[in-house]
Amino acid sequence: MTVHAGPEAPEAGGLLETAALQAEIDAAAQAGGGTVVVRSGVHRTGALRLRSHVELHLEAGARLEFVPDPDLYPPVEARWEGRPA
Repeated sequence: MTVHAGPEAPEAGGLLETAALQAEIDAAAQAGGGTVVVRSGVHRTGALRLRSHVELHLEAGARLEFVPDPDLYPPVEARWEGRPA
């Protein structure tokens, strides 16, 4: 499964594309895996959660711009050597 995500050529400063990009990643994972291809342009986003068997490829000229809003990046539980980090 290969999905092309994002509009043809978004401009920097546009709307956040977090939900749309995450939906494409999740759809590829639900299908058993695949490749999500991000089109050329600037794509503003918050946190994205990659999934097993899903590859994220950026076309030439594509850039993910992670916006500096801490509310868009929820804490993630982590473990280090079997212990909570």
